[in-house]
Amino acid sequence: MVGFITLFGIATRNGVMLIAHIRHLVESEGVHDFREAVQRGAMERLAPILMAALAAGLALVPLALAGGEPGSEIQTPMAIVILWGLLSSTALNMVVVPALYLRFGALRTRGRGYRATPAEATGLPHDLERLW
Repeated sequence: MVGFITLFGIATRNGVMLIAHIRHLVESEGVHDFREAVQRGAMERLAPILMAALAAGLALVPLALAGGEPGSEIQTPMAIVILWGLLSSTALNMVVVPALYLRFGALRTRGRGYRATPAEATGLPHDLERLW
């Protein structure tokens, strides 16, 4: 239970910080292309997200490897759960969150004076923008 709560907190914080940074790029730094803002925000937040995952993960590696040691019956499964959860949540935060925000976040920002590209306005994928 403690491992899931820890993992949930780290994954949630990373996702919230990623979305906040993308919104900051659009609203404060004047990035007008929403796709560029999402890509730039994801790239700029990649290092902090990886560092948070690595710092937590490296501390748990000795606990995960001490599976046969006496007294580690509880610590080893918790460490393994958190390590795999950190790996999967980091990958999801860097792939799924930007993709979903690119798809659905543009709908929220359009009402605030945001200029959508033709592909975003029509809902077509970026590759179909030329055909439109």
